[in-house]
Amino acid sequence: MYSSLFLWIAGTYQLFGIVLVTNVLASKVLSRKNMILVTVIMTIGGSVLLNSVQYFAEIYTIGVLILFLSWKGVQWVKSFIFVIVGQILFILSDYLIGVFVAVALGVYSEDYHATFLDAAFVMAIFVTPCLIVAYIFSLCASWILRRGSFKNAVKYNEFMIISLLMLTIVIMYLFIYLEDILGLPTEVAELYIIIFSTLILVIGIVFAIVARVGNTRVEQMKQERELVQLRDYTEKLELLNSDMSLFKHDYINILASIQGYITDGDIDSLDRYFNETIKPLQNFES
Repeated sequence: MYSSLFLWIAGTYQLFGIVLVTNVLASKVLSRKNMILVTVIMTIGGSVLLNSVQYFAEIYTIGVLILFLSWKGVQWVKSFIFVIVGQILFILSDYLIGVFVAVALGVYSEDYHATFLDAAFVMAIFVTPCLIVAYIFSLCASWILRRGSFKNAVKYNEFMIISLLMLTIVIMYLFIYLEDILGLPTEVAELYIIIFSTLILVIGIVFAIVARVGNTRVEQMKQERELVQLRDYTEKLELLNSDMSLFKHDYINILASIQGYITDGDIDSLDRYFNETIKPLQNFES
């Protein structure tokens, strides 16, 4: 069993790493003070719940981080996506570093859990490299999440994306839970890396398909709007053409009438025709 001191120190450091990674995905909406505050809240509540409900304490930490992002103006759906993706990236990074250190140095984190120096050693050898790797992953993921295709995918497929991420994080924690209660050997971590990487790859493929479909839908909507605008323009043009034809007909009639009066030398009728027919049109134009 890890000592309470070790759990508290290492756990706080890990939670800060998760907050940092999530903040990168959310375009750094949280200030440094906000990051420290949310880490403290997650640590205090998570430590209490960890003793009673264990892995279900993750629900609390995820909820707190989602609330903080929403408080800073991030949409609920995007807050959820950023937090879950951050969790997934951090878990994968944790296993990658754990396996790498075990293979390269023959050191395992579970062998260091008794003293403060053990906690410092674990944070230096395991947690800090994990945070760095997760941070790099988050920069790559952030570039993808900021693309317009992803925004369209989220806009039109919110339920599917949330369900997919929920299923993925539940599967990952289920494997971690089984590893813990069954006491599986450390070598299983290598298999877990393959499984988790496969899950992330599947998420990426689904996101790409959804984004492609979303872009196609946006393009179709754009074409439909253009067709509507073209139809409106055509109708207005036809109406204008009809008005021009009517004006041409009236104009010819006016000229014919004027010509008739001039030919007959009927100046009085011409004057009356001008005052009764043409002059009111001038007043109407003004």
